Amino acid sequence: MFDPRMASIARRCGLTSRELNHYLELELIAVPGGEVGDATVRRIRRIRRMRRDLDIDLEVVAIIMRLLDRIQELEASGPRSAHYTGRVVKDDA
Repeated sequence: MFDPRMASIARRCGLTSRELNHYLELELIAVPGGEVGDATVRRIRRIRRMRRDLDIDLEVVAIIMRLLDRIQELEASGPRSAHYTGRVVKDDA
């Protein structure tokens, strides 16, 4: 079924309607209320660069994006303890 609003969003982001639907199915992006903000456009560009530059499947990109989202959430929540340094410490034992 043709949705002119989704077609307009796809054009704005440089995607085909089919690509946009696939991104939505994989939950790579969300289009609440049929509006695409600047953050979503940046996210789509990042996804397209990963596919183009790294030549990886969209399903793999979805995994990478979920991991990046989780890292961002963790970093935004701040350190978990007073001893957190943000560095990996090698155990010499």
